[in-house]
Amino acid sequence: MMLSDQIQEYIDIFNEEKNIPVNAYEPRTVVLNLDRDGIEEFLAKYANTLNVQKTEENVHAIALIMYVYRAGIIETKNTMEVMTRQSGFVNTPLWSTGRAIDEMLNKDITDGDEEEESDEAISVSNLIEWIVNPAGNVEIWDGILGKMILPMVKELGKNVPPGKNPNYTVIVPPVSDQLSFPDWQKLFSNIKTNYAKVRIVDYRELLNIGKNERVYFCISQTDGEREYLIISAYEVIRGRKACVGSIAFDVTNNEQYDMENVHEVKFEINNSRKDVGRKEKGLIEIKSDWDYVPMKCPLISGFKSFLGSVSPTFLNEMYAVTGKYWQKDGAAALYNGFVGTEALRVSEICSRLLKEKNLNKISLGDMVYVADLLDKDRAFGTVLIRQNRDKTLGTLSDLGKEIDFSRMAEIPANYANFTWKVKSKVQSFAPYFDLDKKQHTLKQIIESTIDHYSHCSTAQVAEDIMYLYNDNEPNAYFTAKVFMILSAMDTLLIDSKDEIIDSITNVDSVDFVAVDEKEKAAIRRQTLPVKKASKPKTTIFKSDQKTKTRRAISIEKAQFSTRTYNCLRRAGIKTLGELVNKSPVQLLKIRNLGQRGVDEILSKLRTYGIGGY
Repeated sequence: MMLSDQIQEYIDIFNEEKNIPVNAYEPRTVVLNLDRDGIEEFLAKYANTLNVQKTEENVHAIALIMYVYRAGIIETKNTMEVMTRQSGFVNTPLWSTGRAIDEMLNKDITDGDEEEESDEAISVSNLIEWIVNPAGNVEIWDGILGKMILPMVKELGKNVPPGKNPNYTVIVPPVSDQLSFPDWQKLFSNIKTNYAKVRIVDYRELLNIGKNERVYFCISQTDGEREYLIISAYEVIRGRKACVGSIAFDVTNNEQYDMENVHEVKFEINNSRKDVGRKEKGLIEIKSDWDYVPMKCPLISGFKSFLGSVSPTFLNEMYAVTGKYWQKDGAAALYNGFVGTEALRVSEICSRLLKEKNLNKISLGDMVYVADLLDKDRAFGTVLIRQNRDKTLGTLSDLGKEIDFSRMAEIPANYANFTWKVKSKVQSFAPYFDLDKKQHTLKQIIESTIDHYSHCSTAQVAEDIMYLYNDNEPNAYFTAKVFMILSAMDTLLIDSKDEIIDSITNVDSVDFVAVDEKEKAAIRRQTLPVKKASKPKTTIFKSDQKTKTRRAISIEKAQFSTRTYNCLRRAGIKTLGELVNKSPVQLLKIRNLGQRGVDEILSKLRTYGIGGY
């Protein structure tokens, strides 16, 4: 394994690549060597440091995933102890040689003559070699992740006492940014339990991080021939532990790869099949200036699961016919709706199918039905994806318990783009830039956010709520819940709701049943052009003497979102003029700003007439 001075050399490279100031925080290094001795030593130190809120009715169980190796930690007698294969409670981990994963990767491990330790080391190297650089072979990712996680969770479930509900925390290491984290609820669908809460987190959960401290978590592994070092850095930002970057180093081949940490995800498993019924007491009735839309298509079985794995803009994703046949029921109607090699957005395809131009009159359930078919059926290929389809985004599971979400599939498909306003501007709201989840109620946060923006969409409200609670991007399911909560608030009004698909001129003329067989054959022979990724633009904004007044506008008065405002404030930027001379690439280097924040800044500069490409 690597020596401490060698690890420090790679930490220095990491800091340079991630533009991390070395003197800003007190550094500390935690090293996990992926072998038996290293993991046993690591578990002995960290098994009891995990931050769990113990309750009488629940048992806390932790599945710590270290690539092929897995360890189960379960609460017993008010302590957190590590399980063995035989379900005893001693400080040794549950081992896996990873042979099933080797077979999935088409890798050979050593013969039976070799020692077991060698087999395990090679298995881990095989997996890490693939997981840091999948080289396009990403279709087996869900299967590998299932092999890594589910057996451990099932083993933990066997040790939950009767009458107790398990709270599972699954701690996942960083993976290549080419790999998308799956729909977690779907992945856990074959876990048999009446009721359980599941929480997916990254390695920050293991660490106690001081306020002015940075922790470098270093995972080191070698099989004697190949050597890898994976470094993640963690700090406390706005009172929460956060990952500021992750890089994998292939030491043997002198190569490095960007890695990605899972966003925190929470969900519930409920297989009790109890009939709760629709008439629950205390539910707030939704009354607003919009109508429920009856569904014309069947509701897919994974409706909420689908919404939980996409952003609210999933209806803007673009597809085209690839020339392959369809297999799913209902896909033929979508297939026949395409003309030639045209590419259409999900919303346009749904509009054609239902012969309705106004998205406000199409149900969310119908839009999800169409999007799910397009995503799963081989007849269609993606042309433009505006967000990572398969990454489960942030949500708040306990939001809006007083709202009946059973009719969510019947809300308008363009719910995320509805804009809202407060009924009375005379009313005093909490200062927008002082909002705090600990000091303000959800109602106060919503009212202040809508009052802050001149045209505030449901998606903007959801993003600000998510930012204040756990700094993730909101998924479509969370945003739909926010929409129904907004609809129940008597202090709000809808500012705009209609959204017309005007790019389609032949909605009423397309025949969805009869398409000429020759035309079908011609469509199948067409080859779609591959769109190459464009390089990021680096155009620098030019100053204009006539815009000095606008350049002096403070970032507070410019009405940025909370996330963007805080990132700029921490970076020491006070006025719009300080942003004008920064290129998009330079803006991306502002910590935690991200592409969404850059887009917001560029849009704001164009609004004030002091920016452009």
